[in-house]
Amino acid sequence: FAAIYREKRGHYAVEFTKIGEPPYERKDKTVFKNYLKLTESYISKNPDEWLWSHNRWKFRRGDNEEIIKFS
Repeated sequence: FAAIYREKRGHYAVEFTKIGEPPYERKDKTVFKNYLKLTESYISKNPDEWLWSHNRWKFRRGDNEEIIKFS
C-alpha cells in the first residue's frame, strides 16, 4: 500500500506498507481487507487530500459491518 502525503506545495512523501506476502491462498481475502482498512484510515486522517466525488466515508460503519460482503 502506498500512502502519499503532501509536505508542502509541490513536495510529496510516499509511505509504503506491506499488506501481504506470498504464497496466497485462493479463497483468502486478507490482502484485500488489509488494503481496504489502510485506505479507510488514510482517508480519515487526510480527508482534504481525497477526491470527495462520493460520500462513501461520510458515514461511519458499525463494528460488525463490513464494506464488502464475501460469499
